[in-house]
Amino acid sequence: MITINESRKRKTERFIEAHTKRLVELEALEQLDFWNYEEERKELAKWMLQTDFDVWVQIELRYEHTKELSVVQIQHRYKQILTTALNIMDRVFYGNNSDRKNERGTRFVYRHRGKSGINEHLHALVGSDKRVSYTNYCVLLEHILKHLFIETSDKCSAGELEKSRERSAMYVSREYNKLKSDTLDNDITNIGTNDYSSEYNNDIDRRISRLKLKILRRALKAQIYKENRENKIGAERLLSKFCKAVKQRKLEHAKQATQNI
Repeated sequence: MITINESRKRKTERFIEAHTKRLVELEALEQLDFWNYEEERKELAKWMLQTDFDVWVQIELRYEHTKELSVVQIQHRYKQILTTALNIMDRVFYGNNSDRKNERGTRFVYRHRGKSGINEHLHALVGSDKRVSYTNYCVLLEHILKHLFIETSDKCSAGELEKSRERSAMYVSREYNKLKSDTLDNDITNIGTNDYSSEYNNDIDRRISRLKLKILRRALKAQIYKENRENKIGAERLLSKFCKAVKQRKLEHAKQATQNI
């Protein structure tokens, strides 16, 4: 004869056994998904390696310009800045054909959210234009990012890959298992034709010169604004110290007059 307590005990054991089995099945399914995503990620990296990307692009925004923005707004601003910067480069090297014939350079742009899940930012791998030196291309793109946008900081960079091409491709796609295909920004990503049949000419040289002049003017304007702001803050601090000194002096005189009475 089975008592009530034994019946409850067996029922509990069956429940624990079924629940444990379900957890094992879910864990196995998650592991399978992980391996599937890893295989897809490797194929994505192989696809990227078929191009000639050789520039690592990093964007950093100033806190004072983003502290009141939501995660979605920050994400939109990152995307807007990078899109504009790369379109400027396309306009310089391809002229009107960048719009008329959609001739653009190679770039892969990936969204990352970081360990916290809310640190929204972008990573980009770009193919330099072989009609100019690698250094000149990187310097031009870096100065565009630093000086043509009020939100960007001096930490923006465009230069040599920090790792090999293979490791760089795997790094930018490392959040594929979290974001799936959303990690690759299809709106900005482009694979160029690398058609350099039109050699470096006076038109390209003239457009680069105009762009450099624009960057210089914007940098000087920002420097003047920064100096004026620092001078204003310095003047306000000096005035504050002066007022405190006057107030302190008045208190000392009042205290001395009271003692004399």
